[in-house]
Amino acid sequence: MKKRTINCSIPATLSFSKEEQNENERFTRGKLRVFYKGETPDHRLFNDTFSESIIKSLPYTPIVSYYDEEKDDFVGHATEQAIYGIVDPCSEVVFETRDDGNT
Repeated sequence: MKKRTINCSIPATLSFSKEEQNENERFTRGKLRVFYKGETPDHRLFNDTFSESIIKSLPYTPIVSYYDEEKDDFVGHATEQAIYGIVDPCSEVVFETRDDGNT
């Protein structure tokens, strides 16, 4: 059986700031951007209704990725990946409009 390649890349970014740090050093808070509304470059459509349903499912969702040591960066989902945290159920989830017009 021939292996099928599936594009799993998403426009995700993770950022940290001093305001988001927790007093407990074992935990770090950050801002994770995981998708944007509209049609993606690989022709997936995230309309308003679907986007709202994703938002409702986020609390306690594991944050998983593959960390590429050579790139010193997270490169998305892969066959081998690790859990780096969960989405805080008490955090406020918001849509932001970026400089490039994506929400």
